[in-house]
Amino acid sequence: MRRTDTHVHVRGMPLAWLAAVAVIASVDGLAAQQGYEVDDERNQMIVNRAQHWQLWNFPHGTIEVTEQGVRPRFWRKQVNASGEILEHLRLHPPAAAVGKLSEEITLHDAVQGRSNEGDVVNILDGDMTTYWEPAPPVGIADLELQWRFTVDMGRLVIADKIVLRFVDEELGDPFLLFDVYVSDGQKPPSNIAGEEADFTRVFRTVQPMKSQRVVEIDLADLTTTAPRKRLVRFVQVVITGSNLARGHEVERAEYERLRAEAPADTGMVEYNKRLITGGLLPVSASDWERLEAERRGPVRHFRRERPRLAELEVWSEGDNLFSDIVRRGGAVLDSREIYQLDNIAGPDLTSRVGFTLDPFTRGQGGRFDHSVLDHGAQFWSDGYRHVRTPANAHASTFGQWALDFSDGSLEADGTLAWDRKFSVEAEPLDVRILLMEKIDFEPIMARFMRIQYFAHPDYLFLNANVASLQLIGRGYQPSVSLVSEPIGFEDDGNRNLVSIEWEADTPPGTSVSLQTRTGTGLDTEYCFYKKLGSNTRPLIGTGDDHCALAGSPEAEALAEKFPKPGAGAKPDRIDTLEFLDETKFSAWSETYTDPGGSTITSPSPRSVLLIRATLESDDPDAHASLRSVTLSFDEPVANRLVGSLTPTRVEALAVDQAFSLIVQLDTLQLGMDELLLVPPAGMELARDPAPLLYAGTMEQLQDGQDLTAQARNLRVLLPPEEASLGDSLHLSFAAIDGDQNAEAIRLDFTGRLFSSGGHLNAQLRNSHSAGGNWQRIDQQRNSLVVLGQPAEKELFRDLTILPSVFTPNGDDRNDRIRVSFTLLSVGAGTGVAVEVYDLSGRLVRRLEEQRHRSAGPYAIPWDGKDDAGHLVAPGVYAVKLARIGSTAGSGIERAEALRSVAVAY
Repeated sequence: MRRTDTHVHVRGMPLAWLAAVAVIASVDGLAAQQGYEVDDERNQMIVNRAQHWQLWNFPHGTIEVTEQGVRPRFWRKQVNASGEILEHLRLHPPAAAVGKLSEEITLHDAVQGRSNEGDVVNILDGDMTTYWEPAPPVGIADLELQWRFTVDMGRLVIADKIVLRFVDEELGDPFLLFDVYVSDGQKPPSNIAGEEADFTRVFRTVQPMKSQRVVEIDLADLTTTAPRKRLVRFVQVVITGSNLARGHEVERAEYERLRAEAPADTGMVEYNKRLITGGLLPVSASDWERLEAERRGPVRHFRRERPRLAELEVWSEGDNLFSDIVRRGGAVLDSREIYQLDNIAGPDLTSRVGFTLDPFTRGQGGRFDHSVLDHGAQFWSDGYRHVRTPANAHASTFGQWALDFSDGSLEADGTLAWDRKFSVEAEPLDVRILLMEKIDFEPIMARFMRIQYFAHPDYLFLNANVASLQLIGRGYQPSVSLVSEPIGFEDDGNRNLVSIEWEADTPPGTSVSLQTRTGTGLDTEYCFYKKLGSNTRPLIGTGDDHCALAGSPEAEALAEKFPKPGAGAKPDRIDTLEFLDETKFSAWSETYTDPGGSTITSPSPRSVLLIRATLESDDPDAHASLRSVTLSFDEPVANRLVGSLTPTRVEALAVDQAFSLIVQLDTLQLGMDELLLVPPAGMELARDPAPLLYAGTMEQLQDGQDLTAQARNLRVLLPPEEASLGDSLHLSFAAIDGDQNAEAIRLDFTGRLFSSGGHLNAQLRNSHSAGGNWQRIDQQRNSLVVLGQPAEKELFRDLTILPSVFTPNGDDRNDRIRVSFTLLSVGAGTGVAVEVYDLSGRLVRRLEEQRHRSAGPYAIPWDGKDDAGHLVAPGVYAVKLARIGSTAGSGIERAEALRSVAVAY
């Protein structure tokens, strides 16, 4: 049993209560959860609202859900990383948030401030009308210690620039003097056990700043000279100087207005004494009043300085495609090196992984090892970055290494096909410095990435410590799939799934396709915990062993120990887990491509349905959108129809073969009066002799029994439109319903197989029902598969050329030949070619024919003309028959046939 989808639905309820809780309870029950809507009058299930799509499953961060539907995510270049702090903070909670649930973490957990700390979040909201302003200082000698704040970016950002945006002039002032620092999260060497990170200054004002409203700090050119200044986990801003109450001089009238309307913004009033030298000296108001008139200087009025920062932006090169790789379902393949994805996608340089370069353990001869990463989805990528840091005197470089990408395409041997984007033969090793690798390339579609590293001539053993890995690109996801939550049907699955249709926007180069799979139900598991004060502990073993399948002896025994509803005792905790058991579900169906209504090919009726939608694009600037999905269903012919075919192995191709199809009828509902039989490609169904139908018990319908009493009259109808491709049998008979106590029906028919075979599609319906829809007949262990297994594999049979001599002179008599043959043992889409050669071996004419259903009889004419349209000269010509395409590995012994024909005038 392999769990592929898990859903925790109920917590903290005794087992007796859980019996009343069914995940797949009924259509109406699920509709109440807003997973979809049901139109009972039209027999339809509809998904067309945002709350519906939000219950679907998809790789984390790859789909955008809107009121108009779903579309692939757009990955951006030049991104303000400050706008996504909260999401990353919840992935890597800071020390201040330890113990909080993810949803309990807010932006307030990302900031620390010595003054008005609660308002620091205003600089991260994208609103220029909100701001952080420090409170009036307590003394000005330690202004730098009071007027400062720190922002945690939630992850390590390779920053291009930091931008400070101050409020507009009418709202406030910029900081007069300030410094900006950044930190990559590492502790200072002098205080490695401390709590404060090591900060590096990246900006300092050298002159008072009165009017500048935007400050940009360029970090983009620091890749090699000072990479630590580009690696930003924390940003710290420290105000080092302020004019405080002497911010801006205003007229007395304006000062009086401020006193009346905004007294908090009034500043100081400065009284001046005129000096004999002509200068001015500030004095107190009382001293100014005692001065003689000629010694009184001007009285100046000030608005206080209002240092208000509206936004702090940290701009990176783009969205990091590698972030969230774990939640997206990414993995490491073929490697013993990168085993901690969280460390490489971690929040700072303190989380790192060592790549071991060791020829003795990796083997001699060049390549030591490689690491293959599955990113969990396809992306457009054009840039790779990683940061390598020295640790314990190990190297911060690889030596010789290469970088490859794959979109998931395979080579002929089944391995991934790689596209090399970077390689270096002799990168100098350095154990002392922090190094950031910056690699750019033309945009490619990538799902997998391989880091391959080689020997270095000067070293035998080294560790290259990778602390951060980033992949950037621009464009919509090239391909992404989303899967519905399980959709349930009431009364143990008595709904016949008829068709599926959808509304989508598909610009050129994009597509939307759907698939389905059905099953008999989800398995339930209960996980038991015993309360110990405010804590709990598992009751069965340790780890995951505290869970037991519903109905198991362990679950039933433990359920008896838990309080029953109404007992008044506080219940212990029981979690329920509903999961998909692969053995109870069909494989994904063929891809449905007709949005106007595709017939559902998954087994039906079933109690549970899953829908998978795939959105694809070959253009990074174009995307498909899926607006709605509508599933049509109706009452079934029976709860289940299970068919078996005899024989399933055919030893002689292109000859008549008698077959018997027995269909077991499990609880007839509507009953039935028509049967449709569609053979696999390369098989013909005969109407002469006519097929025979019987109904009765399983015992009555076995071979060797007298079937006379069970016979039913049959009438052969024209094939319905949906079966128009190839051969089929559409049969009508007197209705068989539940009153007739028929356990099964048997159809005896004749067919001729020309190919390797395939699945026989059989369907039943009640033509008088409201919908008149077909119900597919299920199979068990390939019981409806016809296999052609001749003792000798041959490609052509019964090759004849008539007439053997012809006269293509245009008199409408004996003007052409007909090359007749039977094509065997090929699949759909195979072509054949008739080639005519003269006796010198020169090809004079090539005739090709290619059909959707390739196997079967052919008759290809030749009119005696060459490829240029001219009549050939009289004489003997060789006619060769060949298959278009290779037959290597097929086991076919005779892949060509040769005959001769004479041309005379």
